[in-house]
Amino acid sequence: MSTLWMLLITAAWCRAGAADPAVLVVWTSGVAPFEEALCGLRSSLSGFEAVDLKSPSAESELEQATRRTPRLVVAIGMNALTAVKSRHFSGPVLATMILRSDGAAVLGSAQKTGAIYLDVPLSDVTARLHATFPGKARLGMIRNPARETAIDPQGGRQHGFSIEPRDCGSPELLLKSLLSLKRKADFVLLQPDASLYNEATARPLLMASIENQLPVIGFSASFVRAGAALGVYPDFQDIGAQTGEAARRFLAGAGLLNETPRKLIFAANPGVLRLLGLEYKSTPEFPVTVIK
Repeated sequence: MSTLWMLLITAAWCRAGAADPAVLVVWTSGVAPFEEALCGLRSSLSGFEAVDLKSPSAESELEQATRRTPRLVVAIGMNALTAVKSRHFSGPVLATMILRSDGAAVLGSAQKTGAIYLDVPLSDVTARLHATFPGKARLGMIRNPARETAIDPQGGRQHGFSIEPRDCGSPELLLKSLLSLKRKADFVLLQPDASLYNEATARPLLMASIENQLPVIGFSASFVRAGAALGVYPDFQDIGAQTGEAARRFLAGAGLLNETPRKLIFAANPGVLRLLGLEYKSTPEFPVTVIK
């Protein structure tokens, strides 16, 4: 067999191998949290194929990639998860960078699925508040009953907190829900919900929180920058690394699980805290990220 023929065979084999990776990652570029998550994913998992839904050829790329039946599909964000499920892909799917309420509607009780959710457990929030603001023990919570499960009033007991839940089904009721917590809560925790919170609703809500001495805990750095006293949210790069580790465990024979964020960012806006007459105490266990 000639050397040229051997080279052609080898090249063809390499191309086939490169086009048939064990893991397919579906994501959307241009979204900062997804960019961070992908960076974290690359730090803990290598050799995967990626399809960017912003690409002009994304439709055909995804169709071809799923036909190759990868051992695992990682979907970063709800758009990616919806795109994968709409193709009736029957293989294992690991969703990441999604909320539990959103994922449940798409994943349901499907077999061979797992998720790294963005939802921050209530106990993680109260642990940070207890350490950072000693003496404060009343937490108000606003939730959309159409999306979130009922809030357990005893959910803060582990760290000495009483919970004051409020249901809010529309943006028009946000201010009313917030003001109903005046003199009943030391902090008000907002749950991620695009149907309630946007640029138009956030500004009056944050102004009312300062005027009425009701410190708001937001769910992103931008929320804190806009005027929330505090913020508790996942480290998106670590979510990506956590996703990569879950993928590696699956490829090694373990099952897919549902997980919560293992690393959180606890942020504070010092200017807003001063207006509210509050001072925080940063601790080695729960450091505070300052956002101005």
